[in-house]
Amino acid sequence: MTGKRDKQISTYVTEEEKQEIRVLAAKQGYSGISDWLRELALEELEEAGEEGNSTNAAVATAD
Repeated sequence: MTGKRDKQISTYVTEEEKQEIRVLAAKQGYSGISDWLRELALEELEEAGEEGNSTNAAVATAD
């Protein structure tokens, strides 16, 4: 499963950026990138809802 996620992530970021994302996720206590992305997406959805932009909300997945 990790290989699939890595391929999806590398579509959008460089290898160096991918490593920085992994480090950031680990520093924040997440066991993997998908957990970190899920939390980030939920935060974005919550903020969009608070601002009244629920129709423009975006969801990111890593699986």
